[in-house]
Amino acid sequence: MKRSTIVIAGLVAVLAFAACSQDKVEEFRITEAQRAEGYVPDPLAFDVQINLCRSIGRKSGKLIGKGEHFGVDEGSRVRAVVDVRNLEPSAIHSFHLVWLKPGDLDEVFRKYAEVSVEETEKGWRKTILWKKAEDLTHFDEEIQKGKDPHVRLGSVMNVEPEKMRDLGLYTFRVYLNRELLTERTFRLLGQEITFAGPGDGPFVMGKSASVDAAVRLSGLEAGKEYFGKLAWRKPGGKKLFDKKVSFTAAADGSATLEGSLDISTKKKRKTGKYELRVYVEGSLVGEETFKLKKP
Repeated sequence: MKRSTIVIAGLVAVLAFAACSQDKVEEFRITEAQRAEGYVPDPLAFDVQINLCRSIGRKSGKLIGKGEHFGVDEGSRVRAVVDVRNLEPSAIHSFHLVWLKPGDLDEVFRKYAEVSVEETEKGWRKTILWKKAEDLTHFDEEIQKGKDPHVRLGSVMNVEPEKMRDLGLYTFRVYLNRELLTERTFRLLGQEITFAGPGDGPFVMGKSASVDAAVRLSGLEAGKEYFGKLAWRKPGGKKLFDKKVSFTAAADGSATLEGSLDISTKKKRKTGKYELRVYVEGSLVGEETFKLKKP
């Protein structure tokens, strides 16, 4: 085959790939527009949905702690779950899952996957080849099976304190065949919870005593009004009571929330470990424990 023929054939393949990519992106735009206008999209249309959460149930597969606000804490993660529906069978689709920093939108990191789906006698087989940008010849293969061509992709960002992540508004993007498809934003918040009460170690219940909590948040949008919740929990994790609060972030993106727990003897509190959970816009962003003891 002549060199010119090879070049033309390659160009045709590239143009066909680009056209296919554009068709999929346009199909997704129509699906998104239908959803925004209150219509139920065509169940057979190509669709991609992003959910952000703290963890996924091992047995149930349920997304735990879904939301748009996440706190920096020990063991904390932000998980992006990407559900892809109705991919074209017998074709390879490349996905880039990209995390971007606040402000200048520099890249934190990305994951790259080549995805294909095929129908078999026993249902659908979905093949995902996870590749590394620095070595595309190396890959980890993941196989998903099911009754439909739904594919679930995922990426995790570690936000533990030692990672020293910048606070503020992050962006998570999904690219299909190198074309931006959709994105979600979330805020990474700093949080510090301190308690004050009678006693040095476990707080001591008394005739007139209380545990006072101060929660300092950072990384909020300056000047924005937020709705939060301070959730007090008994030993064992059972609900004690919740306090709903509204607050406005200062110019530096910080805010301080305050709450108090009555530990007077008339309340007959149990001894043991109590917990305060802090929510912002429905998302759990921090939790801290303290102990109570009798006089």
